[in-house]
Amino acid sequence: MIRALWLRLRLRAVRGDIRYAEALVRHAEQQQRQIEAWRHDEAALVCELAQIKPPHWPSIALASGIGASLAMVLAWGPM
Repeated sequence: MIRALWLRLRLRAVRGDIRYAEALVRHAEQQQRQIEAWRHDEAALVCELAQIKPPHWPSIALASGIGASLAMVLAWGPM
């Protein structure tokens, strides 16, 4: 009788372990799908980034200089 009780308890524990392992496998599969989705998003972002032209720095520097000059004229008036 005690042996049967002991075996039932062990069987219950083993079944719990099996359910836990199955849940881990399902979670791992879900994580794998999420990683694949992130990789797909990463590839799309890299392609989009590659299509953007780099800024034309001389034009930006010129515009910044003009803006700074106008700010000085507005702040202190013409010299």
